[in-house]
Amino acid sequence: MYKSLEKLPDEKRDLILRVSMEEFVEKGYDKASTDRITQRAEISKSLLFYYFKNKKGLFLYLVEHTRNLLEQEVRLEIEKLEEDDYFFKTTTKNNS
Repeated sequence: MYKSLEKLPDEKRDLILRVSMEEFVEKGYDKASTDRITQRAEISKSLLFYYFKNKKGLFLYLVEHTRNLLEQEVRLEIEKLEEDDYFFKTTTKNNS
């Protein structure tokens, strides 16, 4: 659904997402302004709605995007803990 967004250069996509997230965090959903978002991201409103359809679509995308990032980070931390635990178990077992 967001294939066209994924085709944007990383820098531009990241800017759109960052300023959108800041707007929703600072103003809340009801008071968030797509006009401010497009002004800060230096894109037209029609382009924003091309990527996200509407304000709700943008907000839901940000929620899903944030959830995915958090999930990735948690998985990495779990893997590190498991590796550390394996290393600890292996070294203490071999030293006994």
